[in-house]
Amino acid sequence: MTRATISDDFVDRCRLVAGAATTSPVVIGAQNLVLLDASTAWRFPLRRAGCASLGDMADRMAVAGRLGLGVPPVTAVVPGPPGYGHLELARVSGTPLLTALAQGDDVEPAVEQALTRLRRTRASQWPFPQLDWVDMWLNFCATARRHRRELPHEDAGRLIAAADRAAAVARDAPIRVVHGDLASDNIMVGADGHLAGILDWDAAVVGDPAIDAAAVLHVVPAEVSRRLQSRHPWLRRDLRRWDAYRDTWELQNLMWKLGLTPPLWAGTGR
Repeated sequence: MTRATISDDFVDRCRLVAGAATTSPVVIGAQNLVLLDASTAWRFPLRRAGCASLGDMADRMAVAGRLGLGVPPVTAVVPGPPGYGHLELARVSGTPLLTALAQGDDVEPAVEQALTRLRRTRASQWPFPQLDWVDMWLNFCATARRHRRELPHEDAGRLIAAADRAAAVARDAPIRVVHGDLASDNIMVGADGHLAGILDWDAAVVGDPAIDAAAVLHVVPAEVSRRLQSRHPWLRRDLRRWDAYRDTWELQNLMWKLGLTPPLWAGTGR
């Protein structure tokens, strides 16, 4: 099921299952349908894979909450197929980042708090299976070299050199918990401009915090980005590493089309 195929009957069934009012607001995203009331949110995955991972979603949110990352507590995990399986959680009072930006609200305190809180995390605090960040890049480079003859001859050297630069900066990266989807509406801005919460931890991994920094600093106004980088020089270093990762997109996409590797998490936002 996708956003385009959701029917009114499906929405009504979700309301009935949740016990939500027939007038409760509905937010439909690419992966989830969310119902809201004054104090509660119900998150219904649209695909069976999402329903099957509801327990993992709740576990990730619980860990992020214990790390002080402003995550609403999950109050119930209800298994079932799309339209039945869902998470029930406390509603975060606030405005999604992109909406706040469109309204001209001051989002600087919320963005700063989100990035600094994530920066204080450590890899050992995220107890979920995942690829090693540096090994991921080293393996990508090794695969590109093994299949060099399958790359466009005139571009092979340039593309592999870009991958080598990315692997080099990955070795020096400070490894932290990375949310992975901050550029969308997952940062909630409170009425006072401060951070109200961070939603949706499905894509969170251990990796380079440059991913989160670039995602946010590329959507806020340029003057906000400059002030944050001035107060936190590590953000400048994050953006320089991001540039190196971004320079591999062409090679990532080419290798994916050739069936050699899937696109790396860092280049595609998963």
